Amino acid sequence: MARMRYGFHWVYLGDNLRLKIDHPDYDVLAINVLYTKGGHDPLNMDDDVRGYYLSVLPVDKRLRGSRKDGAKILLRPVSRRTDKADAVAVIRGTTLMPIVVADVCSKLGAKFNWSDLKAIGG
Repeated sequence: MARMRYGFHWVYLGDNLRLKIDHPDYDVLAINVLYTKGGHDPLNMDDDVRGYYLSVLPVDKRLRGSRKDGAKILLRPVSRRTDKADAVAVIRGTTLMPIVVADVCSKLGAKFNWSDLKAIGG
């Protein structure tokens, strides 16, 4: 499912996951494997590489994500998108997800239980 946000062409791969967390400011972590064509990101004033990313963002009660408190990890830079690269990125994202989620929760001081992980569709 392709989505446009801030001039980027993000392609969400696999399931969009939500993990309920115990934190005073945030309700859930939004966890996604993404593909982007790259370019300038006006939110962090940085240039993103074309490729696949694992995104873990805390989301508040008003469904607003916080990029400064989350993490976006480059899984694999690519010159073009293919089905095989999609599959490899989803596997890498799934493998790294527990480490990145634990890191984000540690920075936030939030607690979580893996049994609260829910898929909300692909």
